[in-house]
Amino acid sequence: MLPLFEEFEPTDGKRGFLETATLETIRVRTQDGWLGPGDSAVMALSIITARKVDRMSPRDAASGQANLIRAMKEILEFMPQPEVAAGAGDLAAVLEVVTAEEQGVIEA
Repeated sequence: MLPLFEEFEPTDGKRGFLETATLETIRVRTQDGWLGPGDSAVMALSIITARKVDRMSPRDAASGQANLIRAMKEILEFMPQPEVAAGAGDLAAVLEVVTAEEQGVIEA
């Protein structure tokens, strides 16, 4: 192996940051009931794409890197979003705090 090329070796078998975060997202959303057996393809695609993003090399074409990152973003956006479904209650709580701040009611 040429000097400096070993640091980009993708076959070390370790999970990267994005793959680990993706697996945790899937685990939590599955436990909370947001993902189920019908979402298997999206889950698999997100893990595969996360692994590819983690294994990108600085020597890879910038356009290829951008396309992988965009694909990962779109996959994550396609997954059910708990915040969207639970947003009404959260929004009311946020508005209550903001309104209280504007009226100077919040105690330090």
